[in-house]
Amino acid sequence: MKLDLYRSVKHRDRGNVIVHIGTGPGVSIEAIRILRMRGHDVRLVVVGSSLGLPKAEGVEYRYAIPEKEKLELICRAKALIFPSISEEPFPYAVIEAVLLGTIPIVSRVCGVKELLDNTLAFAYMFTPGCVNESVEKTKGVCMLDRSKITTFSYELRTEIIKKFNPSKL
Repeated sequence: MKLDLYRSVKHRDRGNVIVHIGTGPGVSIEAIRILRMRGHDVRLVVVGSSLGLPKAEGVEYRYAIPEKEKLELICRAKALIFPSISEEPFPYAVIEAVLLGTIPIVSRVCGVKELLDNTLAFAYMFTPGCVNESVEKTKGVCMLDRSKITTFSYELRTEIIKKFNPSKL
């Protein structure tokens, strides 16, 4: 993984889209359903199999997409939601999101917690499996204006680069 692969797009070019990568998208789907019921214009793109998952308004499933397309999807999203309920030793999807300037909304599990502890992203961590907390964290990101997102993303990216040397990932 080379840092030069991760080029962010301007936040004005990002949609009100949240990307889910990983297992267990149930929390993500429910959070988006609730936010849409409350009048928020937000969409969810689930990267992975849709087998056994409900069809829901505002939810799109993308299966077996090339790596470049996945990175482009993350790059154009406002946030990545990563609601893991079990340990994630080294959460690449979260690191990729941060390097692309995309805000991570993540559950507080081992691995993810250590990666984002003592960073700005701590504000967008939630209890594993807690839909209500994930709704509030996702709503918080959706309500940020472009300048706050730009500043937040840049500062978080800088923190993670200092914390880890991306050329060794």
